[in-house]
Amino acid sequence: MSLLFDAEPPANDLLNKNVNVRDQYFQEGNRSLSNVGLNGGTEPGDPGIYKGTLAGDAWETVAKFKSGDVNSACLGVVALGINVTGLAKGLTDPFAFGGAQIVKWMFEHLEPLRAVLEGLTGNPAIVKAYAASWDAISKELERVATDWSSSVAQDISTWRGQAGTSYRLHAGSLIDKVSFAAAAAAAMRESMEVAESIVDGVRSVVRDVLSNLIGALIGYSLEVIATGGAATPYVAPKVMTDVAQASATLTKALSNMKAAFKDVNTYLEPVVKGFATASDDKN
Repeated sequence: MSLLFDAEPPANDLLNKNVNVRDQYFQEGNRSLSNVGLNGGTEPGDPGIYKGTLAGDAWETVAKFKSGDVNSACLGVVALGINVTGLAKGLTDPFAFGGAQIVKWMFEHLEPLRAVLEGLTGNPAIVKAYAASWDAISKELERVATDWSSSVAQDISTWRGQAGTSYRLHAGSLIDKVSFAAAAAAAMRESMEVAESIVDGVRSVVRDVLSNLIGALIGYSLEVIATGGAATPYVAPKVMTDVAQASATLTKALSNMKAAFKDVNTYLEPVVKGFATASDDKN
């Protein structure tokens, strides 16, 4: 099923406003530039217009550690086993460095490029919204189970006979199912929070690899132009090497993301089995 044809999310107070796939991935109604205010957004540490630059990256990391979100700060390049330093020519080629910084900024703030990037890696904001929605669902189900349990214990405590006993048993069974659903929703919230870290880490790797590669190609092009083509025999092998290295890095990043999501699914298997058991129980 194509994301382009996903229906609008239903009107439900438990759903986070950012779960709309069309808004998050395609943003057809947005201007060509996004997130360009100095404040950035409502989230602490959002670098806004500086996102995609060295300063923006640094402040995002600081914010994650200060907020206690160390998992998100660390579950990136290191946790996924990706090394992009070999693709960064910035220390030796200022033109490549400048080009990479410009392209990196464009990936974050020019809607067509951002949509292409997140079509490949996923959108961390919508995964975060899924986590918030599951959290709200879990808390609401917990409230329903608690209120119902209290009602059964207090409101019909004097109801005697077979009918009262039968009702209490049936209500108890249903309350157990609601409690299980609350716990399952909490598990989904946890899995979405992990998934957000994975998507965010891989997205950063892919963005940086592509930006560094394009920046390097800009630097090589300037070398060829500056030498009137004399540097072509020297530049051509470097171009091929960088493209091959970038391809290998991207392949590894996406492969590791797939493996990480497989691990998340494994942890959710008891929840899936629990739903199956609850569905088969007709009581």
